[in-house]
Amino acid sequence: MNLVVTLLMLAATLIVMQHGLSLVAHISPKRWFGCKWKLIGLALANALVCGGAVGALLSWPPSSALMVIGLALFFISDRRM
Repeated sequence: MNLVVTLLMLAATLIVMQHGLSLVAHISPKRWFGCKWKLIGLALANALVCGGAVGALLSWPPSSALMVIGLALFFISDRRM
């Protein structure tokens, strides 16, 4: 049972990392029409969420805090708001 949970966590971490890296790879300061602080916040939010996902896979206790802070920063820096 523990192996199944570990494999699911690995798959979820890979999905989060792929999404975060592809999002950061496609944002550009030249094409950003909003406030530059929101661009920095979005990049930092993705780094925190990806770090939290890897930390959760490795059972690092502060990883849940990283993910919550990253998600909150992602919601704050969303340029649709």
